[in-house]
Amino acid sequence: MRAEYARPVVKPPAYEYHGLMAEAWDLLRGDTSGWDDRPFYLELIRRFGEPALDVGCGTGRLLLDYLTEGIEIDGVDVSPDMLAVCHGGLEGEQVVDEFSDRPYEGGRVFTIIGSRR
Repeated sequence: MRAEYARPVVKPPAYEYHGLMAEAWDLLRGDTSGWDDRPFYLELIRRFGEPALDVGCGTGRLLLDYLTEGIEIDGVDVSPDMLAVCHGGLEGEQVVDEFSDRPYEGGRVFTIIGSRR
């Protein structure tokens, strides 16, 4: 009788960026200060208003910069590991681990941003 070796021992996460990849993401990505999406999304937020929602905020590359500029912005990401890195960059901000845990009042409108590079 054959042993069952094909059965996975550990089920992989349903999201791409986890563990060491999440922890090293900013280092692997390099300097992003010159990327043209930063001023592009900032202009959209100024044009269409606050609050903004950074969909796929990851480690907070845009979110953290905009928060330091006083912009009202929230972020969501499918990867809890990436959000953990983002949370490490927040000082005195309210941190919510799950998007569904945060009550959003009805009728609230966001300017949606989402960086893909």
